[in-house]
Amino acid sequence: MKIHGKYICFLFVLGILPATIIMIGAQTLFNLNILYAQNNNISKVSDKSLEKVWESPNQLKNPESVVYDSKKNMLYVSNVDGNPDDKDNKGFISIISPTNGSIINLNWVSNLNAPKGIDLDHNTGKLYVSDITNLIEIDLSSGKIINRYPALDNSSLNDVVIDKKGNVFVSDPPNNAIFTLDTKNNSATTNNKSLQIWLKSKELNGPNGITIDDSKNILVVASMGKGTSEAGGTVKAIGLDNKTIISIGKEGITVPVGILDGLQIGADGKSYYVSDWNAKNIHIVDTSGIGYHELFNSPMQGMADFSIVYLEKELFIPLMPENKIIALRINTN
Repeated sequence: MKIHGKYICFLFVLGILPATIIMIGAQTLFNLNILYAQNNNISKVSDKSLEKVWESPNQLKNPESVVYDSKKNMLYVSNVDGNPDDKDNKGFISIISPTNGSIINLNWVSNLNAPKGIDLDHNTGKLYVSDITNLIEIDLSSGKIINRYPALDNSSLNDVVIDKKGNVFVSDPPNNAIFTLDTKNNSATTNNKSLQIWLKSKELNGPNGITIDDSKNILVVASMGKGTSEAGGTVKAIGLDNKTIISIGKEGITVPVGILDGLQIGADGKSYYVSDWNAKNIHIVDTSGIGYHELFNSPMQGMADFSIVYLEKELFIPLMPENKIIALRINTN
């Protein structure tokens, strides 16, 4: 559209043309910011430096997940030992020292089937472990399996997390589902707990790592997608009260897309730490969805479901192909 010269002054007087220019400029700036994020966000490295504290002996067997027991000062490690979908009774749980990585008990619990996600409930003294189609309940004091809760026949259960109320959540990537351990019919004399689907949706896109963000009352999910770099998953949230699936940010721009695995909330409550098989790195994602960046300067192969000890600012990371755990201390520059 051509605007005659005599109308330009008129538009300036009314303030229409300056406002239009500002709007165009703002839109251009917005587009440039998005373009900058697309081109630079993924390659940005964290301002946190990492100090290697120790690495465990490589006597573990495809360690997939690790959880810290603050009361006993121990690390529990799940060992797949083989194919992640094989029911071969080769899997086991190890106990190692968080101080130096030495192995305290290599086969603390044995005869499992490719165990993966692991979390503990201090209030009940129970350790919960995903075991392909079952959620395993272990007594911490004795190390004995006391219950097995079946999921679906085609489940491949992965991560486990327990909220402050003692609710146990388990992810099931192939079924795009999150299970919970239903305790409604349980009693002091009879165990009537059962594993039930809490939410099932294609939007979850292969839910893998899960954690609880109490400040927002949400379950945060890191998805693996179809398990390829071309069709990866991202990070989303689910309202614990209404089960509404919430986008945290723009996929691939302010939140990562990849074969996402481990997931923990940072000590400051302002960031999610997400391991990525494809990027071979850990992403630090802002909880408000305004951006993310890499933790490492160089890739690290085979990172799975890690643990963070907040007081010591340490990361305990399973390296599945190398059969060991490494401990890194996070220092803020």
